Amino acid sequence: MRLKSNSRENEEKFLSNLKSLLDNPQVMIPDCDNKSILCPIKKYQKLLNQGNFKKSSNFISAFHECKMICDDNRAPLMGIIKTNYGSVPYCKRGNTDETVLAGVQNYNNDVFRLLAFKDVVSKNISVFSTRHYFTAKCKDGPDISIFMDILDEEGINYKVSDNNIIIGSSGEKMHVKYMGTSFIIYQDFKGNLFYYLFKHILTNDMKAEINIDFLKEIDIDPDDYVKNNKNTNDFIEGAIEYKKRYVVSNNLYAIGDKIYTINDFCNELNIENNRLIELISRHGIYLEDKNVNKLYELLFKYDKNSLLKSMFNVDDNDIKNLHGDYKSQIEQLKKLIESINIDRELPEPWSENSSYLISIIKEYRLNGREHALSYGERHMDNYIKKAIYCAFTESMGENRLFMFSDNEIILGKRIRPYIDDLISGNKMNINELKNIIM
Repeated sequence: MRLKSNSRENEEKFLSNLKSLLDNPQVMIPDCDNKSILCPIKKYQKLLNQGNFKKSSNFISAFHECKMICDDNRAPLMGIIKTNYGSVPYCKRGNTDETVLAGVQNYNNDVFRLLAFKDVVSKNISVFSTRHYFTAKCKDGPDISIFMDILDEEGINYKVSDNNIIIGSSGEKMHVKYMGTSFIIYQDFKGNLFYYLFKHILTNDMKAEINIDFLKEIDIDPDDYVKNNKNTNDFIEGAIEYKKRYVVSNNLYAIGDKIYTINDFCNELNIENNRLIELISRHGIYLEDKNVNKLYELLFKYDKNSLLKSMFNVDDNDIKNLHGDYKSQIEQLKKLIESINIDRELPEPWSENSSYLISIIKEYRLNGREHALSYGERHMDNYIKKAIYCAFTESMGENRLFMFSDNEIILGKRIRPYIDDLISGNKMNINELKNIIM
């Protein structure tokens, strides 16, 4: 117990408040809807009416201690109880529970007086205390007006629509149902609803129904919000991330805020490849939007080889030498497939010089004009290769005749038509070309 000394002025004010309480002890009795003769609050009311402060409970005993303090007319030292809503002062003269005693002595504070009913709520009675309400409920939930009064007292802006209390106006929203009252809370409300409610409600009822519109089929645990005082924005963001993880870990399929069957999921993304659909079926998938490339990136992380084999006619040997991220490896595979297809379309080299010719054409078709020109210039190391390169530069519209001898230019003019056919994919007489390029 923390202690602090009381100034004479504060001591006199405290004693005056206690005397007012003893003159009208009924001020500590909340309105109660319990008709049972066993209701503890009804029992407290009866004892206080009789002026009977004999110790029968901590609540009644607290009045007895208050009377002892007033009789002594002294309160030089005060105890302090720390709560989530501030420090509560009290003065002790016996062995009454300190929390209950502090609640009784702070009867004129609509938040701290709730402490007096600590023992009552263990009997499933909830007590509500605001500037305009002081009531206990044991069966029916409180009227919506009590919650509105709490929000008014705490300075929280809200509106009521279709019997829902709406707090905030933008971002994702969550639906809360507590003690029969429905709330809609938007993400831009930075506080925690239950922090403010429990400031004015003493209860054992911590059960609330909470969900957000995002993937509403998936339930979330309300405890982080109800019991752990997490702010609304953080709770909603955490709930969204939890639901995304839930989709993945439970082999579900979702795009945005909608869950799909695997067939509908693939239809949304226009996926008809059976091998790819079979691969998707092995994993839970969450996508922010209908982005098939994002799907491929996810599958790439899960099972790269199966994905690439479902997208391209390749095997593990083709894949093992790939490097980089998903996009890089896809580009490498596209180049590989294109290279294989070009090899099928071009004739087999029959000599070193013909291999040079085929390599230039392949470089052109794979990587473009500049790459092919650069490759050809680097590798022309004899008379025939120079003639081939002369013909290729002419086909590309390049004026580089200054690089070649007259004989190389003449031979290049004979080769030029065959190069044009190889570039365009036209049929040609390969035997004629073999007679020119040995």
